[in-house]
This record gives sequence, C-alpha cells and structure tokens, in this order.
Amino acid sequence: MTTPLRCCREVGLLFVGFLCCGVAAGQPVLSEISATGSTAIVDEDVEMSDWIEISNSTETPLDLSGYFLTDEPDNLPKWKFPDGTSIGGSGYLVVFASGKDRRNVGEELHTNFRLSASGEYLALIEPDGTTPAHAFSPMYPAQLDGATFGIGIASELNSTTFVPPGAPVRWKVPTDDGPVVDWPMTAFDDSGWMPARSGIGYDYDELIGDGGDTRDAMRVVNASVYVRVPFELANPAAVVSMTLRIKFEDGFVAYLNGEKVASANAPATPLWNSTSTGVHSDADAVLSEDFSIDFAGKLTTGTNLLAFHGLNNSRGGADFLLLPELIAEVVDLTMPASTGYFEEPSSGRPNAPLSFSGIVADTKFGIDRGFYDEPFKVEIVTETPGAQIYFTTDGTTPSDVNGDLYSGPINITTTTTLRATAIADGMRPSNTDTQSYIFLGDVIRQPSRPVGAPTRWGSRTSSIFILSTTRGLRVITSKNSPAPSSCSRALRHRRSRRPLLTTTATSAAGGSIPPIHRPWCSAAVRSAPRQPPLPCR
Repeated sequence: MTTPLRCCREVGLLFVGFLCCGVAAGQPVLSEISATGSTAIVDEDVEMSDWIEISNSTETPLDLSGYFLTDEPDNLPKWKFPDGTSIGGSGYLVVFASGKDRRNVGEELHTNFRLSASGEYLALIEPDGTTPAHAFSPMYPAQLDGATFGIGIASELNSTTFVPPGAPVRWKVPTDDGPVVDWPMTAFDDSGWMPARSGIGYDYDELIGDGGDTRDAMRVVNASVYVRVPFELANPAAVVSMTLRIKFEDGFVAYLNGEKVASANAPATPLWNSTSTGVHSDADAVLSEDFSIDFAGKLTTGTNLLAFHGLNNSRGGADFLLLPELIAEVVDLTMPASTGYFEEPSSGRPNAPLSFSGIVADTKFGIDRGFYDEPFKVEIVTETPGAQIYFTTDGTTPSDVNGDLYSGPINITTTTTLRATAIADGMRPSNTDTQSYIFLGDVIRQPSRPVGAPTRWGSRTSSIFILSTTRGLRVITSKNSPAPSSCSRALRHRRSRRPLLTTTATSAAGGSIPPIHRPWCSAAVRSAPRQPPLPCR
C-alpha cells in the first residue's frame, strides 16, 4: 500500500479551490516552482528563466525516461523527458520553463511552455501519458514577487551538530607504497588507520585531540594527511542546509560520502604527497571559517562520512591543523507537508520551511474616506478566518507590535487618518489600508502649527476665499497677496494648486476665519461639488 504525501489541505483564502493530488511514496514530486520572473535563474543562454523542480524522496536513483510535463489538463503528454533522464537518490532535477523545448540528456532541459504567474494547471505525467504522478490541480495559486511556490513543512529550523570538535576520527599519512584507493568512500576499511579525536595536527596543542598529534608522521615526511570522520543521520530528508566550520593550516579538500564539497588552498587534483597552494597564517588558522555544503543527493540514512585531505605548505612545515565541525539546519518531519510559499528559493536543493501558506485578505472599511460633519463609527473586516486586525490613528503603519487590536467599530469624532492591516499565523499580513476622514470644522479651526507638522510649516502664506457656504466648500487662493478686489480676480486664482504651507482665509460674506493649512484647502477644492459663488466683497 502506498502512503500519500499530505500536501493537499487548503491553506487560507488564497487557496480556496486549490488542490494537489496525492503522491505515492517513491514517486517524483513537483517540489518547487518559479513563475514570476523575480525568482528566475540564469540558463545556458544567459537569460533569466522560470523553472520547475522535481525531487526524488527515495535514496535510490529515479528514472524519468518517458515521463511528461504539462500545463494543460487536455494535453497531458505535452513535453516528454528524453530517455536516460534520472534523478539521484534524495536528489533534485531543475527543468527550465522557458518555452525553448530542449531535451538533450546531460544538458539543460527546457519545456515547450512557460508558467503563468496568475496560476494554472501543472502536472508530472507518468510514461503511460495519462496518469499524473503529481499535479497541482485544478491550478496552483497566483504567484508572488520574491517568492517561489511548492511543498514544504511549516516547521522552525533547528540547528544540530553532526560532527563536533573532539569527534572520533581515523587518520593516515600516505606514503609512496602506492595510492590509497577510495579512501574518502564510506565503505572503505580504515581499521588499520590511527584512531583519534579531532583536531588533527601538531604545534597547536590546545586544539589537538587525543591521538591526533601528527608531528612524527608528517614533518619532513609528507605534507599530506588523510582524515575520515563518520557521523550518523536518521533521515536525510530532514536536512535543509549544511555548513562545514573548520580551523585549518594550510589547506584542505573535504569530501562528503566520496564527493568533493569544499576546499581551500588546494590543487585541483591533489596527489598523495601534495602541498597546499597557499599559506594560512597561524593567526587565521585558529579562527573558524564557514563553507556552505552542497549535500543534495549525497546523504544516506545511517552512517555517512566526512573525509579530508589535509595539506601543509611543505613537508618541513613548522605546524599543521585540521579541526572540523559539521553543522546542519533540520526540520521536524513529524509535521504534515503542505503547499505554500518560500521567500528563500532553493532550486536544486532541499526546500526550507514554508515562509507562509498564503496572504491574509485585505481589510475592508464600512465607511469610505471623505468629508464629514457628524461623528460616526467605522467597522473593519477581513475575509480570512481567524485573522486579527490592528489599526492606528496617528499615521504610522499598524502591526502586531504597533497600534491597537481591533475589537469592534471605531468611533470617529474628529479628523482622523485610520490605517489597518490583518494578521494571521503562518500567512503573510494583508496590505495596509488607509482611510482619511476630514471634518471641515476641524480644518478651519486647526492651530497655526499642528502637532507633528513639518518644521517649515507656516513659512509661506496665501489668501483663501470661500465661494460657497454649503457642505463641500469650494475654496480659491490668492498667493501671498491681499484679498482679490473683485470676483473676476478671485476666479483667476481658482485653480491654484501650489503646495503652500499656510493660508489666511476670508469668508465671501465678510468676516475673518482663522488660518487654514494648505493641504486641507487643496483637498477641499478637489472634492467639493460645483456651487454658484457668493458675491465677493
């Protein structure tokens, strides 16, 4: 009986109607896709291209000969993998969704279709041309700039050390008796090698482990030493990243289960008696350096091997050091897998934990922005179940650490800028929505220098004239000048839109009005309905 991969639950409003088919254990999986251009990678034509990643969850190679990729449910055998295409155990294959249609084994693979950023059907079809091995059906959701989409686990990353300082090792200084074949491989018999605890070397007494002093074996004999460090791994699928942290003098080559993964000051093809290609000073040697390890398809369940070819700068070198650590970030595989977005794309590598499963729906205000003369209450809602709404009235951006948690309609009694955002666990917050409610009485009576106004507020003035006393005032300005002497002069200034900072106002019926600040005047002019002007004085 096959075990379905739990990737098909609906996550948030953004995924309503989105399903992915069950995946039988051992089947290839569409593990990550890029469809927006913002997460594209460079192809062999030095062009940015979106891509499809297919993963193999088993530890044995998986043959994809004759499989198909398609973005049309009515054309399942749309693009065929060439014979000889395979994915290594626990490995990944990236296919460019470029429309270039290239199918040469051992070279970049390009589909004959592109991916839609707005979402579409996507499936990996078995060689019979009709059975989906894995599909996003009826479609994957709309894609987001700066994120890829795929299958992952909503788990925190946990750091674990597979190889600590002082780990058990075996070492050997090779001689001219003949080459040591396959010594970096897991299956190699190292029972005749010297057992020790790391680090390995000499004249770094505080860093050399028990049995790790190589002075007599190396100095004046050979600048090279082989070191094998076994470690155990329960489940390679849980590993998201690996880092080699190492103190060394003067160079090294590192192998993971027989494959080269890192090097420093080393020749391209080191021999049994090679020296380093550079010097790593005593001061630098005692400082750890980090090397990111490409481990995809290289790990196995159970015993794994980290091996080193240590290199001194000469056979007569005064000192030598090799002290490695292997640190990994892992996820909790007991949590269910689901679909979602990754803010750290990982083409050809294990997926990081899901960044978010969807986006919280925008907030909606019960009353729109505008001009008002009576208090009212504003209701704010979002369609995302369980989301919490935070709001501010001071113009700042609301969040779960800034602003107030919405618990009911908000009472608006004065000119207010109301901003809100909705937040839900495991989802990207909604956009911040803003509504400005302007009470004209407040505008007319506001002080000459409101709290929070720019430092230059009030440095320039103009006269403003009210042509209608009805709601929805129409105002005109006369920049830096006394009141117009006639209606015609006032009307010539009617369309002034210059960003003056303060104004002095006079009513059309006579009588003075306290200073009015220009930003409100502009808003009043733009929004007021046309009214016949009152007689000018």
